[in-house]
Amino acid sequence: MKKLVCILAIAFCFASHPAMAYRDGYGYGNPYYGFLPYFSLTGGAWIPAHTTSNDVSLNPAETHYDGGVGISGALGAELGPFFRLENELSYRYASERIGGGDTWAFAWMLNAWLQAKNQTPVTPYFGGGFGLGRGHVVSAGPWDGDITGVAYQAGCGLDILLDRRTSLDIGYRYFGITDSNNNNGGGGLAGSTISAGVRVRF
Repeated sequence: MKKLVCILAIAFCFASHPAMAYRDGYGYGNPYYGFLPYFSLTGGAWIPAHTTSNDVSLNPAETHYDGGVGISGALGAELGPFFRLENELSYRYASERIGGGDTWAFAWMLNAWLQAKNQTPVTPYFGGGFGLGRGHVVSAGPWDGDITGVAYQAGCGLDILLDRRTSLDIGYRYFGITDSNNNNGGGGLAGSTISAGVRVRF
């Protein structure tokens, strides 16, 4: 019985450590009113939507893709308890389901996130961003499938505090690039990303 009590006490200490770290403040600053810079790295699965392009007869043809991968890195700052801004670079890649083609997207974006900080280590957030994007889709015709245009995303997630400086970030993003060239009859590319990563305050 004494061993069981000791084990439960130790488990409680480990479980309550992130919440205690939050209440004590993190990053050597005030989490409610301070300017708190951070950087983050994330990776996960990208599920691109099908794309449409014109074939040699100028008829629209759809291309479907397998699930791919996505990675991103961001540098930003928390501006009080409910808002943060960040500068993000991201890359996504997936292969064509039938055939040897592929699709990819590279983007630079400015994101704004609203977050609901509380007295637990788990902080829900949501928001989105805009920027510039460069990508490629499979073309059914002789035209190239390159895309250049406005990149956009919207998403939500959970920021789980691990210690004073570090958080685990689990999130969902719907990402896309508009096709400003529209040289292959398509309408850009888009898809969903499910990711996990780490965010470090400094």
